[in-house]
Amino acid sequence: EVFHYPDTDCQELREAIGVYEEVRPEWIICGNGAADLIYRLVLGTKPKQAVLFAPTFAEYEQALEIVNCEVKHYELKEENGFCVEETLLDWITEKTDIVFLCNPNNPTGQTIDRDMLIKILDRCKKQNIVVILDECFLEFLDEPNRYEMSDLRGEYPNLLIIKAFTKIFSMPGLRLGYAISSNQDILEEMSWKLQQWNVSVPAQMAGVAALEKPKEYIRQ
Repeated sequence: EVFHYPDTDCQELREAIGVYEEVRPEWIICGNGAADLIYRLVLGTKPKQAVLFAPTFAEYEQALEIVNCEVKHYELKEENGFCVEETLLDWITEKTDIVFLCNPNNPTGQTIDRDMLIKILDRCKKQNIVVILDECFLEFLDEPNRYEMSDLRGEYPNLLIIKAFTKIFSMPGLRLGYAISSNQDILEEMSWKLQQWNVSVPAQMAGVAALEKPKEYIRQ
């Protein structure tokens, strides 16, 4: 099939993801791995100030550097097991444009409990702050349902959830990720940044195939 150009809308893939995630396909955007979507989001929203964990996934800050965004590092302390505490809320101010959360965090592996996530989302929603929730490692948890925010996506238009096939489906070389949001303005801004054929034909086909029996595969 590679003599065809890829479907720029990833229609079949987004429908398969929609079934898996129990979400409307129009709330989904696909990318060349999760990193592609992070860069698209930053280029689309052009934040002036961001809040990040320290340590966390390095490419958040690398993307923010492109738009000269000021980065505030919320330090995760070893003596507290690198856990997120309620003091994070104090770092979210009227100057904050975007907050990156990684759950479970990369590289610490620590989780943010659901109650804390809701407090962060509520604070950010009131101040119109975009929240990026990176769930790329969520399926590796023993009880992912305790942490996922899928049922609240429609309540928080400022929330964008990022996931990828990279780790859980063992295909980092194909580069395939996706983001979910009920905010069509954000998704539209992301879709117009970078080139349009960003998800290859093999990657789209692999994604659809991976989602034929995903729960059985993940359980194994």
